[in-house]
Amino acid sequence: MTTNATNWLKSPGPHKLSGKQWGGVAIALTIFAGLWLAAMNSYSDQPTVVTAAPINAQDGLQITARASSFNTTTEDLGVLLQIRAQGGLTDERGLLLENINLRIVDDQNTQVIRLVKGDPISAKSLDLQLDGDIFAYPFDKYSGQFAIDAEKVSADGSSQPLEISVGTKRAETGWYTPFKLNQIAPNEIQIAIPSMHRERFHIMFAIMMTLLLLLLASISVIVGFLCITNRRASEPSLISWLGGIMIAMTLTRRLMPGDPPLGCALDVQLFSWALIFGITAIALAMVAWVRQSRAKLEADSV
Repeated sequence: MTTNATNWLKSPGPHKLSGKQWGGVAIALTIFAGLWLAAMNSYSDQPTVVTAAPINAQDGLQITARASSFNTTTEDLGVLLQIRAQGGLTDERGLLLENINLRIVDDQNTQVIRLVKGDPISAKSLDLQLDGDIFAYPFDKYSGQFAIDAEKVSADGSSQPLEISVGTKRAETGWYTPFKLNQIAPNEIQIAIPSMHRERFHIMFAIMMTLLLLLLASISVIVGFLCITNRRASEPSLISWLGGIMIAMTLTRRLMPGDPPLGCALDVQLFSWALIFGITAIALAMVAWVRQSRAKLEADSV
């Protein structure tokens, strides 16, 4: 480094930017603009909406399924069913003229939704059990399937199949949720979720937070190393600053999108080691402060 550069670094203050510095600013703005466009392009990544097919029979139900929530701990997917009656199932006020049962069967449970005669048709919520592995966060994937069949129930308890058609709407959960529809019979349809995964933006955000954890841990270790090798002065304020970085690391972990549970791959492979590096850096800075303080005291006493 030249003498002029050394003097310039020793005396920071207002100054005009050089051509090289303006070039660096232009490159940085270009990179950030590209990242912004990529984030906007992948913000809400969802499959194409499928419209429910028309009902061919005299009476029937059109059902639109939409994923509404997902719990990674229990692997329960909340699905909202929006139901519309076709034909002579309702009167002019929109009230049901017959009792209808919707049976939903997934890999774990059987649920029955009863639409009672005389009531208006409203949206219904149900929970489905999926199968996946949170350990691979943020690249975890889940799959499952369920079937819906419908029947009209007479007053004497007898039942009659009721034609249904099913469509899908985009999920608002942060998860890419593809539905594959397979009409088994006029009154029964099977819905498969082959591979539900996090939206691209959520994955990108999780990667950025992971890089932030790495940056904070690296800063802590570098500062601790500089202090213990006596290349930088260690002071109580610096030790407190390293403690603040420890708090920042725990907050960064807590703000991970999707709130991954403790014990996932992120904790085993990165977060626990980041904490160890942070603790080690604080210990190194404290030892360096004790050594440097003792040397100053001994020098002053001479």
